[in-house]
Amino acid sequence: EAFYFSSGIGTAGCNEASSGIIINTPEGVGKVSLVANDVTIELGSTAVLTAFPDDIMTIALTEGNSSITSDGITQELEGGFQVTIR
Repeated sequence: EAFYFSSGIGTAGCNEASSGIIINTPEGVGKVSLVANDVTIELGSTAVLTAFPDDIMTIALTEGNSSITSDGITQELEGGFQVTIR
């Protein structure tokens, strides 16, 4: 699955809403593959994706593990850590 998204102040329809996307893979499925804003994500857990102006995106992994690939560079990510893609 591939998609583009943006987030930020003023984009949410509700003042209570956070600015980003939460992705959770079903338990026992293993890893799923998706592409968000031209970044390949192999996700076997729960992640929060947030996009910022100037093509900056953060991927924060709340649990599990993931492989993030951007511009041919792959970063392994463990739960509790995040990566910023510029």
